[in-house]
Amino acid sequence: MGWLKSTAAERRADIAARVSDGRMIPLKVVDVATPYYIRAEDEDLLLHMEREEPHYDPSGPVRFLPPLDNLLWRRERIVDLFDFHYKWEIYTAEVKRTYGYYAMPILHGDRTYGPTT
Repeated sequence: MGWLKSTAAERRADIAARVSDGRMIPLKVVDVATPYYIRAEDEDLLLHMEREEPHYDPSGPVRFLPPLDNLLWRRERIVDLFDFHYKWEIYTAEVKRTYGYYAMPILHGDRTYGPTT
């Protein structure tokens, strides 16, 4: 839903409407209880990716993810999809910090790396 300003109830109703009219498809993610969805137009791409042999390309781009990157907004999603636990420690008391107040995770292809991995 991007930057649309709406309540949780409005977002749920919008998703339900999109599923009902076929614009979105609910996904089943193994070992994840949170519901996720895909745009119907992307279903063939997802099915193609599922059929492909998994591979890791070490030559792919490396990206440092700043703490306010929208990929990191939902910490639960990062755990669900990447099994990655991230906490921006800038607001954590210094004595309770593990890695420093500004440690950044790294995204390399479809993998995340950080101080805890």
